[in-house]
Amino acid sequence: MMRSAIFALGLAAFAVLARADAPPPYDPHGIGARLAEAEPFPVFAEVKGGSPAAEAGLKKGDAVIAIDGDYSAAGRVPFYFFARGMQGPQNSSVELVILRDQRRVFTVKLRRTVAIKRGW
Repeated sequence: MMRSAIFALGLAAFAVLARADAPPPYDPHGIGARLAEAEPFPVFAEVKGGSPAAEAGLKKGDAVIAIDGDYSAAGRVPFYFFARGMQGPQNSSVELVILRDQRRVFTVKLRRTVAIKRGW
């Protein structure tokens, strides 16, 4: 009985992990910026010109503190899940809390319009 319960828990955990690595059920879109791991918060490594991120005034080096209030970057969520939190269906919105120059905090709301491609 105990072995079957442990086996069932293992299968459930595997299903959750498999879903996390599976591609989303939609064609993912983003804001036209690439995140890089940094301490204590992820930072923008690149902001594409003409993208929603660039139009909102985001810059390379800006740190992302939170996404939609659900993802706090300060070590609570692995970077991989945090970065995927910026992706979503085309024309959906995302709200970011940004830290600039280690002293200025502001919030921006963006629309996801840039198609995400592997190897970007």
